[in-house]
Amino acid sequence: MMGTILVVSHDGHNRELISNAAADGGHRVYKLSGVESLVPTVEKIEPSLVIIDLVSFDPKVIPLLRGMLADSTMANTTVVGILSMPTRRTVLDLAQLGFQGLLVHGPRLAESLQVRLRHWMNGTQANETEAVVKPHAARSVGAAPQQKVVPDAAMSPGETAAIAGEAVSREIRTLEQSMQELKRIKPLIGRAELIKIVDDGADLRAMRPVVQRVLSAMSSPSCSAEDVARAIKQDHALSLKVMRLANSALYSRGDKVETIGDAVKRIGLSQLRQAIMGMSVVEQFSRSYLDGRVDSGMCWEHAIGVGLIASRIGQARGLNSDATDALFTAGLLHDVGRMILFEQSPQLMRQVVETSDALGLPWEVVESRLLLLNHAEVTDRVLRGWKFPPYLTNLIANHHLEVREIRDRCPAEALDAITLALADRLAHIVRLGGSGNDTLYPIEEFCSALHLGDAALHQALEGIESQSEELKLCMLAASTGVAAEPPPAPLADVAPRAHLFEDASEVQWLRMAWERMGGLSATPEDTLVVARLTRKFSAGDVAAKLTEQFPPHAGTPWQVVLLTPPGVKVDREAFGQGSEIAVIEEPIPVRELAQAVQQFAQRASSSAMAA
Repeated sequence: MMGTILVVSHDGHNRELISNAAADGGHRVYKLSGVESLVPTVEKIEPSLVIIDLVSFDPKVIPLLRGMLADSTMANTTVVGILSMPTRRTVLDLAQLGFQGLLVHGPRLAESLQVRLRHWMNGTQANETEAVVKPHAARSVGAAPQQKVVPDAAMSPGETAAIAGEAVSREIRTLEQSMQELKRIKPLIGRAELIKIVDDGADLRAMRPVVQRVLSAMSSPSCSAEDVARAIKQDHALSLKVMRLANSALYSRGDKVETIGDAVKRIGLSQLRQAIMGMSVVEQFSRSYLDGRVDSGMCWEHAIGVGLIASRIGQARGLNSDATDALFTAGLLHDVGRMILFEQSPQLMRQVVETSDALGLPWEVVESRLLLLNHAEVTDRVLRGWKFPPYLTNLIANHHLEVREIRDRCPAEALDAITLALADRLAHIVRLGGSGNDTLYPIEEFCSALHLGDAALHQALEGIESQSEELKLCMLAASTGVAAEPPPAPLADVAPRAHLFEDASEVQWLRMAWERMGGLSATPEDTLVVARLTRKFSAGDVAAKLTEQFPPHAGTPWQVVLLTPPGVKVDREAFGQGSEIAVIEEPIPVRELAQAVQQFAQRASSSAMAA
């Protein structure tokens, strides 16, 4: 049966995706970007179905919807919601508001919507609320198994709490469960087919002729600094970049160089060769992808940050300038493969990212399953084709592996590969730029392998933001001297105050990540706790420290977000009756951590207002 559908979404991409899926069924589709005019629009067009993309709206919209859905105008309209992480409690809450169906926002949203439309448009769900939960539910707080839920009149008021008000239970979805869900998804493309796409993309982005001439000149055994300077002068853009680089904090010796010849001498021929190769790659990519979620400028800022941190850790290890420059170049180029994938296969990468969001898994893990190659392996292939040294490509190919795997894969370069991997993880922790894959990875084993403590880490990160910005202006092809606007910190709007706890015997990085996310230190009266557990530092240890430090709070319910290694057992009773516990397994998706904290903060605010 054909009919009229109203799609309500604050996100332009989601709005088009949902609208197109609905229109494919032959239905007439109207679109709204906000909920404010929902009731008058329904009154005007009289839709059979309203689809509300709850993912795109602030949770504060829920109380507004409560009044709207109770309006008599909505009485004959089926209302369906789209969520990213539905729980049994959320399903019940939305049913009470008047929603008659739910869908999970994930890689198969359009397919699921088209299947359910036949039921909703024919009115077969008038007497029940069904959560259509595909096997792509996020793995942290709030994830629940597939289930059909009908509100139970015998439930207590506490069990039917409204979304915007009282406590919501938290169910754990483990990393192992998410990986099992991922394994059930078939690859999107064959390995050989993807390799051909990658190779074609690499061929299209060959180095400019002037860069090739400079590199060719530098390959000659009889090449002098004057020969190289003469070749560089033939290209104004390359000359400007080399001058900026020589006067940057990476190579500056105090006095400013004024000529290309002096710049070449300051940087050194071997370092300059790697720098020019790196800059020639950087200038090939200057777009945004996924409707702006992945911005090339932010990607390069992240890459430059990784390179700087890697070179600083190399200095702390006592490496010479050639070796630290090589680490910088490896950091600069470590994510090139991902940009090639976005350029050559944007639809495939969109599905990778949507699946990653739905399962709460890092992009590289989903890439390996859906594409049969991850971006590090793609980068390795591309850079080898561009004649980069095998030493560099080995570091990059292994930068997402764990310490033991790195030692097995490249024993000769193991310490340098571990250095690059640690630098990448630190850049994520301190939010230097952004590759789109906003994930926090543990660093303890990497620091232990390199014999680095807290003092060495803080030294490697000191002033890193300003130096990264300076080098970004040196290297980006379209530099104008104006810094790109960074995205807002995930917790900037909430600015939550939390008690932070980490294992004192391990390197301390939680506070760095928390502050960069927009979080604040707690006062004695605050009840939000964020803690990193290890196999030696348990939930009981955190609870004991809370009781010891804040005796007046003994017996008071806490709101606790626990970050744990996979498989660590959590004692939920340690924090006392009434405390709310959210558990997120490492690696930690920042969006899930932010959502857990925001929901706790929102309910705390609502409770304070009610009091």
